[in-house]
Amino acid sequence: MSPDEPGAGLPVSVRSAAATVRLRLRWLVIVVIAMIVLTAGWPLVNLIVSDRHHLRPGTSLTVGPGNGKSGTITVARPGWSLLSAETNPLYSYTLKRGKLAMTIDYVQASGTDTDAELLAGLRELLRVTHPGVQAGRSFDLPTRPGRTGLAVVLSGASQIGVASIFAAAGRHFAIEMIMLAPDHVRHQLFVPGLQIMRSLRFDRRTS
Repeated sequence: MSPDEPGAGLPVSVRSAAATVRLRLRWLVIVVIAMIVLTAGWPLVNLIVSDRHHLRPGTSLTVGPGNGKSGTITVARPGWSLLSAETNPLYSYTLKRGKLAMTIDYVQASGTDTDAELLAGLRELLRVTHPGVQAGRSFDLPTRPGRTGLAVVLSGASQIGVASIFAAAGRHFAIEMIMLAPDHVRHQLFVPGLQIMRSLRFDRRTS
């Protein structure tokens, strides 16, 4: 030890004791930090980092920028998860329930789009996002709050499903929903997804 170093003039036993105290303090700091992370930090980290968040029955999700331009769906059954890495509440949600995958998207509209034009936009979205999946004939799909949308049955080489589009009053925007599953699943698997589609309600400020 250099004569200029702190403690250079102290006996070896005193220097050893001081080093021991510093080591214990260092370990105490590490333990305290670990306790903070374990008791408070990890839930926050999990909330940010985890890609999948389980949704309780009755959970409502709102998609859209707000100010009269949004739609809200409600999860009725257990088993649904939200994939956070593929979700932006301003524009889109991605949900999963077993083998069933579902997307909920906010889309702008012109305000003058006819049902045929809205349906054409939905088919174009399907061609881009799910190439190889074919959309069948359209049919009316009413929501429980009383709005009627358009839906199509989907089929492909390995997937089947349903896609729907619901225009808000004024037709300045719409909510599109697509659900798909492997083609070997039973049709009952789609019932929880249809319940979500039919739960859609629009912001009361929607013009």
